Amino acid sequence: MIGSSDLYMKDNYYVVQKERDRGQEPDIDLGPMWESKDIWVRNQNDGLTNQTHQNPEYMALGGSNYVYVRVRNRGCVPNQVGANLSLNWAKASTALSWPNYWNGSITSPALMGNLISTQPIPVIQPGSSAIVEFAWQPPNPAVYANVGTDPIFTSNEPWHFCLVARVVSNNDPMAFQETADLNGNVRNNNNIIWKNLSVVDINPNNIVDPGGNPDDKLVGASVIVGDAWGNGGLYDFEFANPTVYQGNPITAEAEIKVTLDLPTWTKWENGGFQCVNIEIVKEERHQIIVKGNNARIKNLLFEPKERSLLHVSFNFLSKYLSGQEEFDYRVIQRKSLTSETVGGESYHIKIPGRPGFYADAGSDHLISENENVNLSANDIGEDAIYNWYDASGNLVYTGKSFNVSPEITEKYKLEVIALSDGVKDYDNVEIVVKDIEILNMSPNPTNTTALIEYKISNVNSAYLIFSKPYTGIQNQYILDPTQNQISIDVSVMSLGAYSVILMCDGIAKDVKSLIIQ
Repeated sequence: MIGSSDLYMKDNYYVVQKERDRGQEPDIDLGPMWESKDIWVRNQNDGLTNQTHQNPEYMALGGSNYVYVRVRNRGCVPNQVGANLSLNWAKASTALSWPNYWNGSITSPALMGNLISTQPIPVIQPGSSAIVEFAWQPPNPAVYANVGTDPIFTSNEPWHFCLVARVVSNNDPMAFQETADLNGNVRNNNNIIWKNLSVVDINPNNIVDPGGNPDDKLVGASVIVGDAWGNGGLYDFEFANPTVYQGNPITAEAEIKVTLDLPTWTKWENGGFQCVNIEIVKEERHQIIVKGNNARIKNLLFEPKERSLLHVSFNFLSKYLSGQEEFDYRVIQRKSLTSETVGGESYHIKIPGRPGFYADAGSDHLISENENVNLSANDIGEDAIYNWYDASGNLVYTGKSFNVSPEITEKYKLEVIALSDGVKDYDNVEIVVKDIEILNMSPNPTNTTALIEYKISNVNSAYLIFSKPYTGIQNQYILDPTQNQISIDVSVMSLGAYSVILMCDGIAKDVKSLIIQ
């Protein structure tokens, strides 16, 4: 109530729209509700002066992380003593009901959330704020290392944490009764804030790459998806840039790859692989690429309380690096039938400036059918993965160079991924297999007959010219386009070297030398 004290915390805070959240109930901004900047984590107790959010880290040798929450008073008088601030954690998920996933009730497959502690809120003057500090040792990540059914989800940090802070006060009650819908609780009540944010620090010293495949480099974080409310249902998962941002969106500078664990992939498959702005790139690994903003995988059916995992990875593209060092991205879970938001996960991606590089697959090649040709990538001057893909997107080789013998014209794509930070670049090379050529002439030299083998297709007329340089001598022999060889009597020709020219529809297509002796 503004006539007295009114404690509140901001759900969101945009640089462009600083005053959007003023504690209205419900919040006039519809979301997302899980990006509050009034709550931040530090790996040391310096958060009063350094308010840059960090991922919570398990302290193997003991110690604590520190969580800081800013509480504001938008009322006309100081708040009364007796108000408390409670802080709860949960494993990062787009599907979190209140309060079960936050109070220690969910213990399978591991403890999925709990109360951190409750702290008294100091007296805050009207129009002012105070920061409340919590010490916290997150759970050992080893507890969660084997959750999931794919190798990608068995790293030491498979997914992160989200936090909810709540002002609990008899003098400042919730404006709307809390329900299992956490997203609605946060929007309706200015006493509740929520942070579900993974910091992706693209720095060689900080990268956790859970993929571990010799041809891959996944730099990102995992999140639980599914049903948390006990009703089951159809859900969509949207991958989107923020609606408000400064500078470039990350989709202008990076390739965003999403890896689904087997249960999530199976649900998408059973729903008909419905999607928007999505391309499947490695089906055997359940990997997709986001091809535009507001991409979605759609129509995934979850049974009551059924949950699974997905991983979002960010590979910056070398040729598009602008020097911008910070980006934001979102995964939003929606009800398929109504598009209603039920939860989400946000990512804050940080990439320091770095020298660029270019993938170089070499020059195109013109070859005969089944001729062996070496494809070789130029070294970029740092440790890297070199992947080669065929025109269908299938990975055909990992390494700098390899030999191919295509029967038809084929395009290959080279992908170069820097091992230090996952920055990548692409190049293409084409191997053109001749569809018109002289394949063989035998014997050579000859003094009687010459058997000329040829390959011609899609032509109306074809003939050979036997031309003896500097003499003006030319003999022409009509070819049958339905055949592939012709025998020519050369015994009556003068001795010497001849150019045998293959003409198709009046155009010289190939030439070889024949010696008559």
